Amino acid sequence: MTMNLKVSLNDFKEYLEILDERLSCYRQERKGTEQIEFPVEIYAIGGFALMYYGLRYSGTEDIDSVKLLEKPVKEIIHEIAAEQELPIDWLNDIPGSKLFYEKDSFRWIDTGWQYKNIRIYVVKMEDLLYNKLCIADKMLMQYTERSHYRDFDDIESIIDALGCNYNTIEELVGWFRSQGIRLHDFPNVYNQFFELIKEDDLYWPDGHI
Repeated sequence: MTMNLKVSLNDFKEYLEILDERLSCYRQERKGTEQIEFPVEIYAIGGFALMYYGLRYSGTEDIDSVKLLEKPVKEIIHEIAAEQELPIDWLNDIPGSKLFYEKDSFRWIDTGWQYKNIRIYVVKMEDLLYNKLCIADKMLMQYTERSHYRDFDDIESIIDALGCNYNTIEELVGWFRSQGIRLHDFPNVYNQFFELIKEDDLYWPDGHI
């Protein structure tokens, strides 16, 4: 695999299996003096979570975990990256101070993937939606290509998977309200939906705010 190619869900499973084996060797070599807390817990968000839910098929560059990884684990991850020609942080931890990525703010589900030394969780889909709204609203404000071709598309995929059907902006806003989210708190995303509705010739009530 060449650098910077997007990785599939099955590929990630394979690399996690390699990581799991290396962690077993680490435990055996340092039996009784391990420097790692086992099992290693991964709390995945972003593109990996979308792939897990079947909402993205193009792959993603890495697994973003919101729980900090211990130094020996990172060293093994970097070794695997070099051997498999992966980005060095194919499995990375996001600093707790980074905006929109607070572990305790979200709900998590166990993937059920079976490893001896690893437990991997993904953010619940409803919380993934909120996370994506925060990111997309900021990216849309910056008018970046990424915002139009990835984050907003991800939002549409998530709300579709959660059963949101709308023909008017009122229905859309009402659905978000039923999820405990005020769409007006994300004005750039709101306006993007507005443009989409206009393009699709859907009904738009008077009094648009």
